[in-house]
Amino acid sequence: MKNLDRRRESSRFAARDRRGKEADIFTDLKVVIPIVDEATVTHVDRIAILRVALTLCRLRKVATKCIFF
Repeated sequence: MKNLDRRRESSRFAARDRRGKEADIFTDLKVVIPIVDEATVTHVDRIAILRVALTLCRLRKVATKCIFF
C-alpha cells in the first residue's frame, strides 16, 4: 500500500510540475503574441493563444516567400 501511495504522490507532483511549466510557456507566448489589449479582455484561453501563434507563424512563412519571390 505504501508503494502505491508513493506512486500517486510522485504522479501528482509530476502533473503539478508539468502544469507549472505549461503555464510559464503560455505566459511567455501571451507576452509575445499581439492578441487583444488586456484592459479589454481579462482572460484569454490557451486555445486562442495557440491559434494566434500558429497564424503568426504561417503569416511569417508566407511573407518571407513573397518578399524573396
